Amino acid sequence: MSEEKAAYTVSEDAEKLYEYLRVIYTREQLRLLADLCGRLAERAKERRCEQTLTIIFNDKGLPRFFNGSDNVSVVYKPESVL
Repeated sequence: MSEEKAAYTVSEDAEKLYEYLRVIYTREQLRLLADLCGRLAERAKERRCEQTLTIIFNDKGLPRFFNGSDNVSVVYKPESVL
């Protein structure tokens, strides 16, 4: 993993977006979501693959589950087909 941290600047738009997200998520959920996104980005770079982030909401419209997964392309080798 890279030890370099991305440099972020807080703009007025970012602050507005954060306040909008706080309507949907708790501070802890936002922290967990940001952590998951950071780990997904690092894995995508390491593994040279795409990543998927899924957020499942309950019937009240509140976030219930975060899941990140790797989308790795399968290498096709005709000689290995049964």
